[in-house]
Amino acid sequence: LHQYSSHDIPSKVNKLHQYSSHDIRSKVNGLHQYSSHDIRSKVNKLHQYSSHNIRSKVNKLHQYSSHDIRSKVNKLHQYSSHDIRSKVNGLHQYSSHNIRSKVNKLHQYSSHNIRSKVNGLHQYSSHNIRSKVNGLHQYSCHDIRSKVNGLHQYSSHNIRSKVNKLHQYSSHNIRSKVNGLHQYSSHNIRSKVNGLHQYSCHDIRSKVNGLHQYRSHNIRSKVNGLHQYSSHNIRSKVNGLHQYSSHNIRSKVNGLHQYSCHDIRSKVNELHQYSSHNIR
Repeated sequence: LHQYSSHDIPSKVNKLHQYSSHDIRSKVNGLHQYSSHDIRSKVNKLHQYSSHNIRSKVNKLHQYSSHDIRSKVNKLHQYSSHDIRSKVNGLHQYSSHNIRSKVNKLHQYSSHNIRSKVNGLHQYSSHNIRSKVNGLHQYSCHDIRSKVNGLHQYSSHNIRSKVNKLHQYSSHNIRSKVNGLHQYSSHNIRSKVNGLHQYSCHDIRSKVNGLHQYRSHNIRSKVNGLHQYSSHNIRSKVNGLHQYSSHNIRSKVNGLHQYSCHDIRSKVNELHQYSSHNIR
């Protein structure tokens, strides 16, 4: 997925890159450089969600938070505040409640049960997403039933898919096994996608590979990538892909696509730099 932004992007990336608006000259392999401060560490995937100096070498998303991180994790870890008893390999514990699930990558962005299996970004939006796309897809809010390869399902309904990447940033019990970022959103997500998918707001039943479910409701899916950031204006600091659009998207795309419609002024830490700062 490439080049969501509007300015010159001379860098060479392999995955989601360059969501932002300024010059991006760094070479990354995966999602990289979400934050705004010095980023000197070498990462392989999503990295540097936070705002402080990150000098550690991680393999995937790492160091979303702002406090001392002294534990050894394989990916991002320890975002939340409550009991964390799960074994994770990647980013973990963005939320605040019990986290007992086993994840491999970013985990627990959202707030409810997550039992679905997705492969890519998942559930950015709020409506049904059932289409198949290859790149960023379906930032809007209506039915999306396609299968995508990139970002997926940032939205708000139940998510029961299986993901491998970002996972469960939010606050409730998370018992699903994920490999990546998961569960940014809040409602049902049952679709299988490979790329960015489903920024809208209703049921998502597809299987995705990327971002998943950043939001707040039941998330029962297992996702592989970032998932489910949300549906409205986001000015807060988020860690994954961000909410781009609002209408029906049923087309098949290969790369990043441009769905959004609302103000995005927030600082994000996952899929790259929706924000406004320089990234070098």
